[in-house]
Amino acid sequence: MNLASRTPTKTIIIPTCGRPGSARTAKPAASTSRKQRAAITYIFPRMSISPPSPANRLFQRTYINLLHPLNHFMKLADFYSSTYAKISQNALACGRALSDSRPSQFEVRIPLSTLNRHGLIAGSTGTGKSRSAQLLAEQLSLAGVPVLFTDVKGDVSDFSTPADAKKISQRCKDLSHPVIPTAFPAHYWSLSTRLTPLRLSLDEINPALLSRFMGLNPTQESHLSVALLYAKQKKFRVIDLEDLSSLLKFLRENPNEMAGLSTSTLEVLLRKSTELHASGLNSLFSASSIDPQDILSQDEEGRGIINVLNLSDFRDKPDVFSAATAFILYKLFISLPDIGDQPKPVLAVFIDEAHYLFINANRSLVDLMTTILRQIRSKGVAVFFITQEPQDIAEGVLGQLSNKVLFALRAFTQNDINEIRALSRGLPPSQLYKIEDELKALPIGTSLCSFLSETGELLPPIKTAWYSPSSSMGMASEQLMLSISRQSPLHSRYTQKARKEKLSISTGAPAPSAAPASRRRAAPQPQEEPRAPGFVSFLGLLAKRFIGFIGWTLDQIIKGILNFIGWILHKLIFAPLTSIFHTLTFGIFRRKRRR
Repeated sequence: MNLASRTPTKTIIIPTCGRPGSARTAKPAASTSRKQRAAITYIFPRMSISPPSPANRLFQRTYINLLHPLNHFMKLADFYSSTYAKISQNALACGRALSDSRPSQFEVRIPLSTLNRHGLIAGSTGTGKSRSAQLLAEQLSLAGVPVLFTDVKGDVSDFSTPADAKKISQRCKDLSHPVIPTAFPAHYWSLSTRLTPLRLSLDEINPALLSRFMGLNPTQESHLSVALLYAKQKKFRVIDLEDLSSLLKFLRENPNEMAGLSTSTLEVLLRKSTELHASGLNSLFSASSIDPQDILSQDEEGRGIINVLNLSDFRDKPDVFSAATAFILYKLFISLPDIGDQPKPVLAVFIDEAHYLFINANRSLVDLMTTILRQIRSKGVAVFFITQEPQDIAEGVLGQLSNKVLFALRAFTQNDINEIRALSRGLPPSQLYKIEDELKALPIGTSLCSFLSETGELLPPIKTAWYSPSSSMGMASEQLMLSISRQSPLHSRYTQKARKEKLSISTGAPAPSAAPASRRRAAPQPQEEPRAPGFVSFLGLLAKRFIGFIGWTLDQIIKGILNFIGWILHKLIFAPLTSIFHTLTFGIFRRKRRR
């Protein structure tokens, strides 16, 4: 059977083995794939040949295999020249664009001016999320932008140690990008006293974030908001959980102080506050809270300081470290001034394991985080969420993340496939890739990048092989972090325990007695003793009792009349009808039984 007669009638384009310039009109061979035929028509749009003979079939297959990479490269070149090539040099270099799984000479960059539109770095475990975030933090430091990096696992903390040249040499050779091992200025913070303690004050935290930290439902959150509003009105400063417990005890014992509070709900809030205090989390709060200007610092060479918040102490408590990260973001939001759009951000924040913040989150928390992300960009702050499960991040928050870096997402169930499909539809359409299929098969260190251009255009995704970081990709030793943090003047400033006065609401003044007058409450005025009732009062009391007796008597009479009417109706109407119904029913049943 002639194989050429079974193929489509569309002509293909390829030169023949005959004399130069000769061409034949033919149909493609059955062995050529659809992608290979499209590659041929793309390269030679004006040539056509007859079906190859059996002698030329091997030549045709080899020639097509050589043309396909060239075809993909030409498509990539056209796409790159119209999109990512227009990005200026005021940008962060991410890696090389891949042409048919091979690195090309096209460099993918993300503009510094659009970083404050925030970003998302997502992917399964071990796909390269942490290394890409590390590379971005290093380049931001070189550009003079301070960085706040939350490190949950402790594996992205060794910025102060140069990278091992032997480990990154092969990667640098493959991508034709030389990397000089470099140590970056870093400072290490912790929520405990292990490193420089990062502290906050409770009265600086939004009630929605505090309720997330305490694990409250909407009803309990509303009671907490009312309690904190009462403290603000009375000018009581609630610094830590101890002060919060004192406030809740006072409101429980004096429910008339604030309307709308339930004593049972206050009991629940008091119990949760006591549990957090007993677990040692009261150390997160202090009167000497973090000053944002201590994070916005540079070294002598003009490089931005990389502030690493080591959260490994609370790794088994995701609600705690996620809420603490949100506390810091809210503190930056209320403290920093508006500066508008700038050539580069003032601060970049990388939030690791960001999906924990939105698991079981109520509507008020999602709305608050959406508002923060929408407005904090005018303060020059860029926020990047790093997560393994982007589907757990609220939809309103995802809508604020313009720059997306998506590594491989492994699909093991139907739900995983549906989530990948939904995530791929959130990206601009691409003529180079099937985004859903690419997300399932990306190799380690390779991602699909979709950035916001300097003109505000959301660029289609491009497959990118990321450069290696210049600093060490290992975990920083405990001795190194301790030595660096203790050499900084910030350590001595935040380690010293600030003198805190105990909140005493019931007596109106904190102990000791040198409390400001604004926190004192007026002493209760002595009440007058009740006077003995006079003759007029006696007559009023007698009239009140008589009216009550008349009402009771009328009530009993009406009840008796109604009961009598009901008895008459039962005897005269309902009882005869009931007996007739029983007689008819049982009579029919007995007749059927006799038959």
